[in-house]
Amino acid sequence: MRPVSILCLRFVLCLSIGTWHILTCAQSFSPSKPVKLIVSFAPGGSVDTSARFIAAALGEYWHQTVLVENKPGADGNIAADFVAKNNPDGSVLLITSNAITITPALNPLPFDPLNDLKPIVRVMSIPNFLVVHPSLPIYKVQDLIEYAKRQPNRLSFASSGTGTTPFMGMALLQSVSGIQMTHIPFKGSAPAVLATLSNQTQLMFGDLNSTMPHIRAGKFRALGVSGLQRSALATDIPTIAESGVSSLAGFETSTWVGILAPKSMTRSLSQNIAQDISWVLKSNLIQEKIKTMGAQTNGEMTDDFGSFMRTDLERWSRLVKELEIKAGD
Repeated sequence: MRPVSILCLRFVLCLSIGTWHILTCAQSFSPSKPVKLIVSFAPGGSVDTSARFIAAALGEYWHQTVLVENKPGADGNIAADFVAKNNPDGSVLLITSNAITITPALNPLPFDPLNDLKPIVRVMSIPNFLVVHPSLPIYKVQDLIEYAKRQPNRLSFASSGTGTTPFMGMALLQSVSGIQMTHIPFKGSAPAVLATLSNQTQLMFGDLNSTMPHIRAGKFRALGVSGLQRSALATDIPTIAESGVSSLAGFETSTWVGILAPKSMTRSLSQNIAQDISWVLKSNLIQEKIKTMGAQTNGEMTDDFGSFMRTDLERWSRLVKELEIKAGD
């Protein structure tokens, strides 16, 4: 027992000349060697961005180097498989997205994400914005549903590929509202945005960074946000769940980011690491960085995060089966 730690698990986080400084009396995990935070995607995306500021903060908090290492490929599963087979001493952790609960619904994997990895913390959720080309006579979600019901498959939507969160969000929207639209996949979000800006496709789900400049410029019309809460950076845009369409009550398809470890990690160690990460996430500076991404902190730890992952995988598996979605569609 370290009674002082109960009183002293508080810290101040500040940014000074590009260096993170965390003042703390004690932490739950004291790594004896550098920690690798394995990122399941290439540099530049939301998972990589969050990995870098979390690693910097944890490095100061733990008084140990925390390295960010990108292992992209196979929708994030190369990194996940690598971590699943690694040392469970806390020196190798995975930071990934909900691709880890979507991909298994579409393709068999060389590992089981629910049984080969141990959930640590769900860091944040990043909602998407449902946007349409402004030439359409569609001003709210209810208009979209009515338009699509009158003209099945007349509307085409862009995505960065089958199995991505924007695609799955649109698939879910069609399923629960009983409409049919045509999917046009692109190799990345940037070409999907360009296609919708030019009216090659009429609508899409996109994150705040890719859509908000065009929304504010009047080149996109925003119908709703896919999260359960309005974005703090766009409070004037309602959630899709607020649309007034009864079938869309509770609608939510945000991209989530989470940290996991090898399954054989002890329960006490996983709880200690989760507690430290959760403390770091509560700092004002980290909260501000998360806000600038248009995200919201989640904070479910270990068992709660594991239950969430299981429910998420079951949700997407049902949808894939119902709509007969195939990888590469």
